[in-house]
Amino acid sequence: MARVGWQDYLATLLIGIGGPLSFVFGFVCLVLCVAKAIRSL
Repeated sequence: MARVGWQDYLATLLIGIGGPLSFVFGFVCLVLCVAKAIRSL
């Protein structure tokens, strides 16, 4: 039961954070790509 409850909690957490988190993740990837490009110059 605890395992199912934990999975439900995790799923709710992912749904709640998913939107902003995906935006932040994309932004971080963009920054890293730009930083890598600047370093290679």
